[in-house]
Order: sequence, then structure tokens, then C-alpha cells
Amino acid sequence: MRFLLVAINAKYIHTNAAVYGIKSYIDENTALLHDGTGGRIDIAEFTINNDAIEILADIYQRKPDIIAFSCYIWNWETIRRLLIEIPKIMPSAPIFLGGPEVSYNGEEVLKRFPAVTAIVIGEGEQTCLDLFILCSKSIETDAIKLGLARIDGIVYRSLNNQINKTSARELLDLNILSFPYSELSGENLSDRIIYYESSRGCPFRCSYCLSGTSGIVRFKATKKIEEELSVILAHEVAQIKFVDRTFNINQEHSLAIWRFIRDHDNGITNFHFEIAADLLTDEAIEILKSFRPGLVQLEIGVQSTHAKTLECIKRRMDFAKVKKVVKALRVNRNVHLHLDLIAGLPYEDYETFSNSFSEVYALKAEKLQLGFLKVLPGTQIRQDAKEFGIVYEEAPPYQVLCTKWIDFSFMRRLHRIEDVLGIFYNTNQFTNTIAVLGRAFDNAFQMYEKLADFFNEKDYFRKTPARVFRYQALLDFAHVYDAKNITCYQELLTHDMYLREKTKSRPSFANDLMPYREQIKKFYGNEENSRRYLTYYNDAPVGSLVRMTAIEVYYYHVDADNAEDKLCRSEVPRYLLYDYRNRDSLTNNAKVIDINEERS
Repeated sequence: MRFLLVAINAKYIHTNAAVYGIKSYIDENTALLHDGTGGRIDIAEFTINNDAIEILADIYQRKPDIIAFSCYIWNWETIRRLLIEIPKIMPSAPIFLGGPEVSYNGEEVLKRFPAVTAIVIGEGEQTCLDLFILCSKSIETDAIKLGLARIDGIVYRSLNNQINKTSARELLDLNILSFPYSELSGENLSDRIIYYESSRGCPFRCSYCLSGTSGIVRFKATKKIEEELSVILAHEVAQIKFVDRTFNINQEHSLAIWRFIRDHDNGITNFHFEIAADLLTDEAIEILKSFRPGLVQLEIGVQSTHAKTLECIKRRMDFAKVKKVVKALRVNRNVHLHLDLIAGLPYEDYETFSNSFSEVYALKAEKLQLGFLKVLPGTQIRQDAKEFGIVYEEAPPYQVLCTKWIDFSFMRRLHRIEDVLGIFYNTNQFTNTIAVLGRAFDNAFQMYEKLADFFNEKDYFRKTPARVFRYQALLDFAHVYDAKNITCYQELLTHDMYLREKTKSRPSFANDLMPYREQIKKFYGNEENSRRYLTYYNDAPVGSLVRMTAIEVYYYHVDADNAEDKLCRSEVPRYLLYDYRNRDSLTNNAKVIDINEERS
């Protein structure tokens, strides 16, 4: 008997911790059985970019007897199509579903898709083990349906085609679960994200979220976590992303893990944690400050700073403490900070959201995510949607369309603001230019609002200009709103461009380097002999140094720390060297070296 677990991820770099955990749990427990169980369990991973028929063909070639899908908002549309097509070519294969997208409306899903045999509600490890054992005894549909009534934690279709629900399954002790990634060896994991959980549940009851529905939080033992992380770290994966909903809810637990990853840093792997910043202690902040730059990124869900909104969604947060913590973490510039906002929440109108945006933007995190409310099945906010006038998409991701406080036209405007924020802030490619440009507006929100309007008028959202052209687009925008400083913007954009890479053709707005060629040539000649600055380049000849680095000439202090100083103009040219082998671990920008002393 072949039991196939199917994961359809959002991107290739992602892994599905659920199917790996279930497979490991089944493999470990069936190895101990002596009842003749002889089944085999396999995993098939795809992405939402794969054509549904190609996925169907791959599943068919594997010849599974049982098929189980892990269902989420990002893959449900693809799975729904497969649920229609699979019975046409594999009519005798029972289909099981699990995951948050089907856990709260199982009866409705079974009614809609007659080919589905059963749906796992909640945690899947023990339930899937029971299903596996049942199916290994007989893959006859009638025999399976007869046995389903004895398995807790499912909604199923009985022999007479009635839909029934069994008793809820008790929550598992996380320490009995198997290590999900026991079969890592042999895979190319250098560019993969490994999802890992050290706890389940959340003590908070935010109305838009499913994680806190039980109010119970369970933790793995520290020793087990350390053993499992050691295995993953040995494979030098790109990122380990903890899926714990509020990682630092238990200080002893979180501090132990942070100390471990600091002391066992392999110099490659990055860790991602979702935290409540206002719960961070001084001790936790000091540990975080001790990390290698780029070792950790922290996602902080602010969502809103509007008091009535936070009260309504039952979101407990001390924003004054959040500001203090973020400021403290930014001092060392070693931790990547990612802050979240949600548009479309109750009592948040366009004006109050703009205030939330500007307040959070002022914290200067490396990334500010402007997200939109997802009205998920099973959440309190879905039950209250009518009361709040929340209109949302019927299909996943169930995103808000409008509310009592923000109509559809303004919601679309926020989407355009999200787009330009992603381009000009979250890429960290326009940092110096944006810092100065912000002075021309009343607040940060207004700047991105006007930038979004500018892109819309130019039809850039539809035409999607190439990355290099975006520098010119931002210069054109600056010309509209701060023309008196346009020569400074030309240099700022040149600096921002060269921070990321040495372009094949210099932008039209960059300073002419012809008058400075001899000085630049002299610098490289001296550097070939002395290696005063480019110590990473060993014995590379001057030609290689020229190809692998860049020198630009400026009159403005484009590399100054604050916006006012960037506007200061020198009477003499300033030479900046860009070292692309030595990059900022948070922004990926090249190291900038002032070589004016050497040139003189």
C-alpha cells in the first residue's frame, strides 16, 4: 500500500513541515508495530507555479493507493482543481485532506467534493498514523469507510454517504513527535527554507488569527530542540524559520534557544522568529545584540497603533515598549527587523491607518510589510464580518475588499501604496534617496501615497518597469516634489544603485567620470601594490580589481548618516569605493570606503 502525502508550496525554496512531520511520525511508529503493517509512505512536493495537470500527471505516475493533501490558503485553488480531476483517472484512490484551510469547514468541503473520503481536523500526526494503519489492512473503499468511525479527529463520509464527525483528538505532547527532517541527507538544501516549530498554540486571542483558538501553548523540551537544530545546521541550510506564533512568550524557552544558536552558529544559516517586541526583556535584548550580523531576523506584528482597533481585535500590545525595543535592537545593526501592519481591520479608516503607517515607518526597520486582512474560516473576525461591514473575497486568500471604514477605492489605493513600498523601501535599494525625499512630505505615508499616485498616472503598475528604470522613475518623481534638490537626488540615486551592484552601463544621471579617470587609475595602480583597502582580493591584478569593484565621484555627502547631512555639498569631488566582496549582511549593500585621503 502506497500512501502519498502531497505538499504544494508557495515557492520552491519552501518546505512543508506538516508532511515531513507526519511521514517521520508514521515511519517511526509503524516500525514498532507487529501486526503485519506493510505500507509505504512517500512525499511529493510541488509549488503553486506548477501546472495543475502536470501535478496530476506526477501523482498518477507514482501510483499511490491513498492520496493526502496538506491544505492552506495559498494552495487551495490548485488542490480544488485536483480534487475534481483525480477521480477521473484514479477513481479507486481514497483522498484525505488536512491543514488549516479545511479544518474549520470540513463538512462543507466534503459536500462540495464527493471524491474526498475524510478530512483531518487539527493536528495530523496521530490521526494520519491511525489512517495509515487502517488503510494498510485494506485499501478497499468500503473497508476504509467502515473503519473511519473509530478514528478520532476527522470528518468523514460513511458507507451510506452520510457525513459524520468523530470526537476531537487530544492535543499531543510535542516531545513524542518525530524529527521531521530525518531524511535531509542527499538533498540540496543550500537555498531552502526549513520550517521548524518549538511550540504550538498561542495564549492570545487575536480575532483575525487561528493560532490562539485553544488558548493553550505547548513547548518542546530544550534538549530535543537542540538535538534537532544541530542536525539541520550541519546541512548549512539557508534559513530556519520558526513557525511559533509568539516565539518569546516563554522567556526561559526562547532565551535557551537563542543562546544555543549563538553558540552553534555555522556562519551561514539565518534564523527567523515571530515575536512580541513588548515582551522582550533586557536580558533577551542583550543576547540578540551579541549575534553575528545576519544570524537572526525578527518579525514583529504591530498590525495597528489605533487603540480602538487593537481593543476590538483583542490585540494586546504596548506600542511605546515596541518603539523602545526596536530602537535598542537597531543600535548594533546586527538583527534584521521586519514589522507588520494589517489594513482593513475594524475601526481603522484611511486616516487612522495612515497614522499607524507613519508611526511604524518611523522605527526604521529593514522591512515594513503592509498586509491586508485575511478573513479566515474559523476566526472570530469572520463571524463578526457582517457587523463590521467587512466584505471579503469568497475564494482564498479571503482578502478584505472593503469595510465600514474604508471603501473599495481607498482599499485599492492602499494596494498601490503596498506595491511602491515593496519596491522603494523593502528592497533596501533606494535607502539614501528615500531618506532625503521624505523631507518633502508631511509624513511617510503621504510620500508613498503620492509615489503610488505617480506610478498609477504613468501606468507603471501595468508596465512594470525594469529594476534599473525604477531609479530614473524615482528621479522623475523627485523632480515633481523637490526639484530644488534634483542634483543631490541624481547623486543619491547613483550611490544607491552602486551600493547594490556595478552596472554594465552607467545611468544617464550619474556624474561624468571623464575628468577623474587619471585619479581613479592611479588609485587602482597603488592598490595593486599595497592592498590598503581591498584586502579580500588577495593577488588579483589591477584589471580584476577594476572589474570587481567600483569608484564613483560625488559632491554631496551621499553616505552621511542622516538626511540633512546628505544634502551638504562639497566644493571638491569626493571619491567612494564600493567593495562588492564585503557586503552588509542586513541589506546586501556593498561596503563603502572613503578613499579621499588616499587620492590626495
